[in-house]
Formats: sequence, structure tokens, C-alpha cells
Amino acid sequence: MVVLNKSLLSIALTVCCFSASAGDVSKSEPSKSPTLILHNAKIYTADDHQNVVQAIAIKDDRIIATGTNDEMLALGNARSEQVDLQGALVLPGLHDTHIHPAGIIRYESCNLESRGLDLHALSGFVKNCIEEMDIPKGEWLSVRQWSFGENNLPAAGLNTLRQALDAATTDHPVILLGNDGHHHATNSAGLSLAKNDKGETVGLSSQTLASEFSDFIPFVGLDTQGEPNGEINEGTHRLLGAPGLIDADIPLLSRHVEQIPQRLNALGITSIQDAAVAPQVNGLYEQLVRSGDVPLRIRLAQYLIPEDYLGVDGQLDMTALLADAQATRDKYASIENINANALKFFVDGVLEGNPLASPPTLPNAAMQHQFHQPRYQLDKTSGQVKLLGYVDPDSQPCNNWRTAPVKDAKASKGFIDA
Repeated sequence: MVVLNKSLLSIALTVCCFSASAGDVSKSEPSKSPTLILHNAKIYTADDHQNVVQAIAIKDDRIIATGTNDEMLALGNARSEQVDLQGALVLPGLHDTHIHPAGIIRYESCNLESRGLDLHALSGFVKNCIEEMDIPKGEWLSVRQWSFGENNLPAAGLNTLRQALDAATTDHPVILLGNDGHHHATNSAGLSLAKNDKGETVGLSSQTLASEFSDFIPFVGLDTQGEPNGEINEGTHRLLGAPGLIDADIPLLSRHVEQIPQRLNALGITSIQDAAVAPQVNGLYEQLVRSGDVPLRIRLAQYLIPEDYLGVDGQLDMTALLADAQATRDKYASIENINANALKFFVDGVLEGNPLASPPTLPNAAMQHQFHQPRYQLDKTSGQVKLLGYVDPDSQPCNNWRTAPVKDAKASKGFIDA
């Protein structure tokens, strides 16, 4: 596959308009002769007939003709650059409509890479990150790509994520950033930083969950005493002033911002939409612009959090929100291949769940592997539900059920109790 550079960016983006033939350009008119001829290739035209041709003639930033090698080479003159692609495949530039480019930058960070660790191993990993990265006391440590749905099992006397992270450090607030973008976890130092609507630091606890933070009860994991166990989901991290998946490590990422076009272009991607650009992420694109040519077309979907625009009466100040959005849009108006004319609003939701909690709850669709289906037993006298264990998908009853599924509840009892 051929990836076109900056000078050919528009060609990659307009290649879907291939329809010109060799007869459209006259060799006798130098002003219409191609400046570039790509030949000896497999060029997918994306025209109505899905044709593949050998060669393509380009003038400046426009495709002017396609056809055989001989036809296209005959259109050139002494000033036409000729590139033999030696059988390479040429495709239209690809457009990624939902991407978070900051996430593709490789840099020195604390990254679990989605490995499922038990709580003892997780604690040790976080402790090593703090030591190796020399994080100053009181500053947040962001741990990327935490696998919220794999392992995280009690070990070495550590029973909750909060305990595991506390064992790693009491001097630094820590946030585990879930690899799905919806699940996070923190330690006691992080929980203590929660601020209420008045800007007062009151901490996240059973007491504040019962009062000013009652709206967040569905998103905070609790231990057997009713205290937060470290699990904080969705936007709860903003109460703590913690970095999120989108805006963590922006200063570090800005040092390597050139990787965004490099890595995307290497995959044939020439156009993207960053699906959630928080205000602090703008610095990443400002640095990209300062770095020189940007061989991408970029649309920024501005992510302005409505809660940040609530007035003293608790009502959304949409005028202020739109004013900020327009200011950001205007900032990029003079940049040809970057625009910020879209807004991101979350109107969906995620069914939260953690099969490894006690008691376990069913996981959500973001889990990548077969989840642990909990098995319960109901004590009819007391009404209490007891966790018996988890379904073993490789057990004999499960294998029997796959071979000959049964619908009768009694007949499938062996599967339920597997």
C-alpha cells in the first residue's frame, strides 16, 4: 500500500473521484501536463465500477487521468515526475471518524497495557512507576490501560483496589484509567481530594456519598463497611480533580505530537475526527501546528462538559458554552486542514458491572473476554443471597449444554450449578 505524503494529501482524499481517462489531457498542452505520474501499480479507483488501473496522472494537487502505464506516461513532459511503484497498491486516503489520537502516541509512561494483575502485583507495579518516574509528592500518577474486568483479585491481604493502591503510595493520588474509558480506580489520597459544588474539599466517603455526592452513588464501588473501595466510574474522577483518559499526560504527549500524523499516515489514514477534544487537549493540536506541516485533515469534536457551565441557579449556561466553542472554532479557522466545527455531547450510557466485586454484578459490553458468571443461592428464610462461586465454562455440564442445549429449567440445573 502506498501512503502519500503532504504534497499528495489532496490526491489521497480525492482519489474516490477517479473517472478521468487518458483522453482528458492533451500532451500538446504543457500547461495541462501532469506534474506527477505514478505507474506500474495497482491503483484502486473507487469509481462506479470499482476499477483497478496501472497508472495515474496528477497535476499539482488534482487527479487528472487514470489508465494504463503507456497511456499515462504518454501524457507527461520533461517536467513531469515519474514514480515506478513496482506493483504497490494505491488506495484512497482512509478517514477515521472516531479516534482519540493522543492514545496512539508512544511515550515514557505508566502503562499496564491491559494486563490483568492481582491486587498484590498491581500494587507493586504502581509503586515501581512512582519510583521510576520520580513523581513529586502530592502529584497525580496516571496509570493507563488498566484492565478493569480481568483479575484484580485479592492477594497478600489486599482485598480492594483502594487497599492495593494505598499499599503502593500514601503520598500520591493515583488513578487507574480503564482501557474502556468508563471505569477508573483511585486510592485514599485521591478520594480525599473530592470537592463539592462550593469548591470545598470534603473527600469521597460514605458520609459525603449520603449527602452532597448522592448522585454519584451508582458510580462508586463500596466495601463491606459501605466506604468507597477505590472504584470510580464514568465522570466521578472529575470530583477529585483527577486526570481522565482523554486529558492525562498532555505535557508529555505534546513532546511527541509528530507521532500522530506519522503513525496514521503509515496506515493509509489521511483524515480523522478526534471524537472528544477537551479544552486542555487543544494544547496538543496547537503544538502539532507549531511543529510544521500536518499531513492530515483533522476535525476536532469539542468536548465541553455541561457541568462546567452551570450557573448559581444550577441551570446550564448554554450561551457561555457556545461562546467558548466558537472561540475554539475561530482559532483554527485560518488553518486549512484543521477545523473545530463539531461539538461532542454524551447521550449514551454504559451498564456498569464488576463480576469480581463482592457481591459480583454482571459486566458490561466493553469486556473483551468471557466473563465470570456468578452463581448465587437464595436463603428463603432470611432472604439473604449467598455467592456460591462462578460458572466454569469448561466444566462438563457447560460442555454438555453446548452440545445439546436444553430449555427446561430442571434439566439445565447441572449447568446453573456448574
